[in-house]
Amino acid sequence: MTVQIDEWGRIQLPEAVQEQLGLGVVTSLSLEVQDGKIILTPIHEETNLSYEGSVLVVNSERTDNLDIIHYLREERIQEQIKEKKILSNTWI
Repeated sequence: MTVQIDEWGRIQLPEAVQEQLGLGVVTSLSLEVQDGKIILTPIHEETNLSYEGSVLVVNSERTDNLDIIHYLREERIQEQIKEKKILSNTWI
């Protein structure tokens, strides 16, 4: 298989090769030169995304932010209480 380097130094890999190696649009490659040959190796990064059927799913650990939610809820309740007191005082 022959590929060409364009005027900007880019090489376009044939689509069949990309599919065979599982390369995407922004896949990183490691480049080595050995014995006058260019060796490109895909760098597959760990991802927490996967497909379940046709749905893209994030695989992650559950984080419990209940303390933060409780704090924000209490803060909002206190703000509402203050607003009611101010409003009730202005009507007197």
